[in-house]
Amino acid sequence: MAYQEVNVGTANQGDGDTLRGGGNKINANFSEIYGRFGSGTANASTLEAATSGNILVGNGTKFATTAMSGDATISNTGAVSISKVSLTQGNESGAPATQSATLAIPRGTEPSTKTDKLYNVNGALYFNGASVGTGSVTGMTGFKVTGDSGGEKDVINGETVSILTGSGLKSEASDQQTVTISLDLETGLVFEGATDNAHETTLAVTDPTADRTITFPDATGTVVLKDSTDVFTNKTFDAAGTGNALSNVSNSHISGTAQIAFSKMANLTASRALVSDTNGDVSVSDVTSTEIGYLDGVSSAIQTQLDAKQPTISASARIDAAHIHDGTVSNTEFGYLNGVTSNIQTQLDAAGGGSSTLSGLSDTSISSSASGQTLLYDGSNSYDNKQIKVMQDNSAFTTALPILDSSHIFRVTGVDSQNSTYYTFENFESSGANANDPSLYLLCNHTYAFYLGWGGGHPFAIRTGGSAGGAGTNLTASNGGDNLVHIGTDGTVTTGTSANAKSTGWLIWQIPNFSAKQNASTGNYGYQCTSHPAMFGQIYIGRVQDLYTSW
Repeated sequence: MAYQEVNVGTANQGDGDTLRGGGNKINANFSEIYGRFGSGTANASTLEAATSGNILVGNGTKFATTAMSGDATISNTGAVSISKVSLTQGNESGAPATQSATLAIPRGTEPSTKTDKLYNVNGALYFNGASVGTGSVTGMTGFKVTGDSGGEKDVINGETVSILTGSGLKSEASDQQTVTISLDLETGLVFEGATDNAHETTLAVTDPTADRTITFPDATGTVVLKDSTDVFTNKTFDAAGTGNALSNVSNSHISGTAQIAFSKMANLTASRALVSDTNGDVSVSDVTSTEIGYLDGVSSAIQTQLDAKQPTISASARIDAAHIHDGTVSNTEFGYLNGVTSNIQTQLDAAGGGSSTLSGLSDTSISSSASGQTLLYDGSNSYDNKQIKVMQDNSAFTTALPILDSSHIFRVTGVDSQNSTYYTFENFESSGANANDPSLYLLCNHTYAFYLGWGGGHPFAIRTGGSAGGAGTNLTASNGGDNLVHIGTDGTVTTGTSANAKSTGWLIWQIPNFSAKQNASTGNYGYQCTSHPAMFGQIYIGRVQDLYTSW
């Protein structure tokens, strides 16, 4: 019977199954379910009383919970344990075979979990991750072997299997229970040793390019390897000329009792006298064999003979100045005496040398003096070289300082550092107020000094052709640049066009004699920051005769 669903219909619509119709469908569904487990309601109790570890097994009328046999058990988690396996091999017709059963384990890979696992990897059988051996052969009555060229042979208990070691370590099966063994030495001969562990010794050979023979001596001992550290005992190297040589032998490796011929030692420097060093060893001195020959004919102590000699001075053997007095006067200094006609000190005194008065001095050099310094009386009976400071910014006086006769001074003491738009002229207005980028009205042939006192940056330059925002051109030699002078705060004086565009000190300009007025349209003079053209002021230049006319 197919499953019958009760139609509950839409709420409050009356379109579902009737109560009786719905009950009939429910009863029919349960009857079919109970029928699968038997008849009647009694089977329900069998399912409810299921025992842990049991399985459902059909008994012909129903499925009942039944415990597994003792050979195999199952837990309520589904794990199956097999304690014993009995295999029965049948023949082609299905009847039991007369021979023993065979368990075939197909080849595979090593499982990730090896506990209680039996598996086959490349024909080798493993259990619990360890190789499964043949086990003990105690009580074995016999086994069969097959040789490379012989037939199958039986080996029974008490007999001996012999391996005949001929060429290549091989033999063949025979009536004397001889077994053929082929030994593949391509990868080397591996020895396990006394302990069965992960460490073995492999005896291998380099792929030979010809037939080779290695002979072990008829003796008991240990083999010495090329790369191992060993001590040779009772060993003799054969005669010289056979290619044998000892290398890396140092002095410490030679016995103290060894008697080595000089011919076996390294060559010394030729033609040198030999002496003994502090250790009593022979070493080479700086004395040559030629110098040793100079002793030929010496009959007594050489020093004694030299001390008895009177020194001889000649034109070819003059005395060096270093050998006179304490040796501090050189030959060059002695040469300065050449041409002296009288007492040197008398001549120095007459020339003012050693005089303690200024009137006695001539062309006197002052040490540690600097540009712009002069001699000033210090009030303690001496004159010191001092620097004279001039002007309000304490600029130093120099010999090149121009005379600011009848000069008008403009004090430029501030700038708009944030927006870079103006220079500030101090006390410029008639009221005494400051002015930013004011226009200047100047006269020909007059000198004007600009005090640059805002602290650096924003180079101040006299220019032509500029405007507020439009960069002009610094003065040249032809339009008044030669009349520029700059005095640095350290007293350094710069003249000409190089004096223009400075940020500190004094900029002095003697205006040339112009034949006509200079304004925004004629000449177009002005002052301007060389880095920020917006910092600009117009300069109008007139003549004295123009004072009563329009600029």
